[in-house]
Amino acid sequence: MSIATTRDTGCGPKVLRITTLVVLIATLSVAHHAQAQLVAPITLNYAASVPIAKVVPNSCTGGYVLVKGTMKLSITTVQGGQVPFTVAVAYTSSGTGQDALADGTLVVDGSQKANYAYSSQMLTDASFPSTPQDFMQDPAVRDFLVRSTGDGSDQLLLDTAIDLTFTNGVPSAAVLQGLSVACSAVP
Repeated sequence: MSIATTRDTGCGPKVLRITTLVVLIATLSVAHHAQAQLVAPITLNYAASVPIAKVVPNSCTGGYVLVKGTMKLSITTVQGGQVPFTVAVAYTSSGTGQDALADGTLVVDGSQKANYAYSSQMLTDASFPSTPQDFMQDPAVRDFLVRSTGDGSDQLLLDTAIDLTFTNGVPSAAVLQGLSVACSAVP
């Protein structure tokens, strides 16, 4: 009985080494290309849409207005563009206002006027020489309350003060600092 034997010619380890070298070179070249794709500018978008309901004094009539609607806050940060760091904030709101009592109960005794249309829009931006560790922005927002019938005898301006705080370019929740209401009646 004869047993066949095979002789190792040494090609197996050499082929394995060459294959490993080719895979390593391919891996390094792919990683290099992926790194190049992370070049500035880096843009981040944050957005929030919040339903609102607030009772505000009507300085034109001595009564109150229940304002209901939606507030939208959109924040965009860009790092590494033409300016090293920029932040843009857009605030919009829309809704209606109805004559109400101080506790928010609607007036339904026949003395109420047509509903108010409620809206506002504010845009602001800031640029920095580098990404700031911490900064605060206090945009002033002016809301308009105008009767839907065109009656300008008791239209209102509602100024809302909000604080936006950013840490390492990332915003935290907006904080309402105050409201002021002014009558802007048109004769």
